[in-house]
Amino acid sequence: MREALCIHIGQAGVQIGNACWELLWVSPLPDADERIKDLAREASLASEVPWELRGRSNDVFDAKSGKGAHTCRAAARIRCLQQRVGARRRRFDEQGLQNADVEVLSSPLWKRWLSTLDARERGALRTWRAGALASPTRMSSQADPVCPFCGAEWASARHCWADCKQFDKMRRSEETLFGFDSGWWSRQPPCTSKSGWITFDAAQSLEGRAKTAIAANRLGIALVIELGQAAENLPGASNRKRQICDEQPSKRLKAG
Repeated sequence: MREALCIHIGQAGVQIGNACWELLWVSPLPDADERIKDLAREASLASEVPWELRGRSNDVFDAKSGKGAHTCRAAARIRCLQQRVGARRRRFDEQGLQNADVEVLSSPLWKRWLSTLDARERGALRTWRAGALASPTRMSSQADPVCPFCGAEWASARHCWADCKQFDKMRRSEETLFGFDSGWWSRQPPCTSKSGWITFDAAQSLEGRAKTAIAANRLGIALVIELGQAAENLPGASNRKRQICDEQPSKRLKAG
């Protein structure tokens, strides 16, 4: 399925742009991801599909409708994640992405939380979501890098996110606020503990998954900021490029 379709129509003395969009109907390819097919079927039910198209497929939908536009955005996210999983160079944080719930990013709860972040926090969130956390295993040249907060050996991003005592208070706060148990952190796959993607197993409802997404990424922001500061003192860190929030994140936002 070609999730992004761009139409450029010149002015030839007549207005034909709207007429072309009226003729645009979208359907996923037979080998598309099942999540894309499910979204397309839901969008199809919400669209007034012409009977001649409805008879051919039950997943044809109106791309210009609100539901259709949402489906296209969600499908694009799924395809991006699939490319990340299928990349030649494998990443530890790709585990679980095939089960990621991309609709969490469109939930009102997530959007409201996102709107409360300041420039520094947004910069940290981008770093976290990109899987570029400055963890000791990434930044240190030591054979067995240790956690700068608790001294644990082989301190990966997952250790900091799920186990490090430095962030216990924050984890307990999120558990109390959103109502999930303390074992939730250790049960999450690498895609959650290393870059904040929430899977369908994180919670039963979309609202529940949105809450866990906020908790997971709020902790991720704290990790980026605090580990970014600690990374300055790690052996060999000055010789490697670090993806951390700088002191003037607003300039980075404008540049991006």
